Amino acid sequence: MTPLRRPLALLGLLALAAAPAWPAADSVSYYHGQAAYFSLDGRIPYHKTELALKREVLRDGALIRETVTRPGLAPGMPPELSVLELRRRGDSLVFDASGPFTGTVAFSDKRLKEWTLDLHSQSGRDLTGSAKISSAGLKARKFISGPGRSMSVREDLKAVSPDGYQARLREMKPLPGTE
Repeated sequence: MTPLRRPLALLGLLALAAAPAWPAADSVSYYHGQAAYFSLDGRIPYHKTELALKREVLRDGALIRETVTRPGLAPGMPPELSVLELRRRGDSLVFDASGPFTGTVAFSDKRLKEWTLDLHSQSGRDLTGSAKISSAGLKARKFISGPGRSMSVREDLKAVSPDGYQARLREMKPLPGTE
């Protein structure tokens, strides 16, 4: 190898070593916070709701399962629960969604911490936007369009412990005798 090629080969090896890899082990993370709903331009607030999220990254990153829990729509009603599964397409950064929504989620890299989404519900509503996980939590900016009122959604969730997550779920359950 010529002296000029040796540093280039070394740089290539360093770049490969620095490239993120798929998660090596299954992981579960928990979040709690609020989802705030606004007009599409973000100027008119509609309402806010509490949100708890359990995010499981399974099978070396080939499957992501997000379980979202919200308080019931009225006092005495049980919490709303929805489970979205994302399955990786081959070795790409694109995942296919199933559950309450279908469509795709595209991640920015193999760490699976930042993504854009293009999802569709059976009722004809579209959900687009982006999200990012940091050490502080999860922030998402989404847009809902289709039949009914279109709106923007801001989700600001803090990372919580498994015990903290379970406590938030207990708080969302209706009081005994009100169900």
